[in-house]
Amino acid sequence: MAVFSWSGNTLAVADRVAEDAHAELFRIEPATPYTTDYNEMLQIAQDEQAADTLPKIAGDVPNWSAYSTVYLGFPTWWGHLPQIVKSFLAEHDCTGKVVYPFNTHAGSGFASCLSDLAAACPGADIRDGLSLSGDSVSSNMARIDSWVAASV
Repeated sequence: MAVFSWSGNTLAVADRVAEDAHAELFRIEPATPYTTDYNEMLQIAQDEQAADTLPKIAGDVPNWSAYSTVYLGFPTWWGHLPQIVKSFLAEHDCTGKVVYPFNTHAGSGFASCLSDLAAACPGADIRDGLSLSGDSVSSNMARIDSWVAASV
């Protein structure tokens, strides 16, 4: 499992998915850490999207080729997959892998994230995902459990 979470909402979902699926958790993080200031982060993320910048990631998943199934977590940022997740996918080939996407959002659901994901993962088998409002994560643990149970 790989997850990018800036605020912690997506990480809370990932922790539950990892527990339910008995999966190892890899945190997608930028080589240069993002700011913790919300307003600065908004500008950075918008600038990355506008310029189609792929920020360098801090690490690599050991034995990536050994995994046939990947749970991929991310927040929806301005209707799209965060650029740092696109960076991760550019460095981790998902060809032949089953990908279960999950996200958190502030009201937009997956928006264009699934089409972004399909473009970033040609050759992957992208399955039905789970989309949760970021402020409702703690009240949706049973929904997370059901989604994981249906995927394993």
